[in-house]
Amino acid sequence: MIVFLEHPIALLATTIVTGLCYGGIQAVIPYTIFSYYGQSRFGFLYSFLHVFSASNGFILSLVSGRLYDYFSQDRTEAGDVVCYGTMCYIFTLCITTCCLIIATALAVWLFVRERRHDEMKSRRGPLLGLINA
Repeated sequence: MIVFLEHPIALLATTIVTGLCYGGIQAVIPYTIFSYYGQSRFGFLYSFLHVFSASNGFILSLVSGRLYDYFSQDRTEAGDVVCYGTMCYIFTLCITTCCLIIATALAVWLFVRERRHDEMKSRRGPLLGLINA
């Protein structure tokens, strides 16, 4: 995957996938939280979505900085680290994209699982659902 990201079209495709994953998580998780925990705890648990998104950005920025320092080979006269080329950020983009694909797959899996559970519950009917509950 890393070799292909040096081509501009592959970099654009990876960036689009990353954006779609962020949007997919933001779209699917609220419904899943509401379905699993109900309205009474929705606000509290929904705020964790934003806390985890912010912590993800913080942790991945630390990883990005470490990888930038690792791949930088040039130093300026002032001692600053300088990195030129695509290798400075490709690994960070790959790590971010892989984490987002895994998180999106888990979110979609929970969403589909909950939808199937809701469909099974609605097929039982109101009285049969109360008897089996």
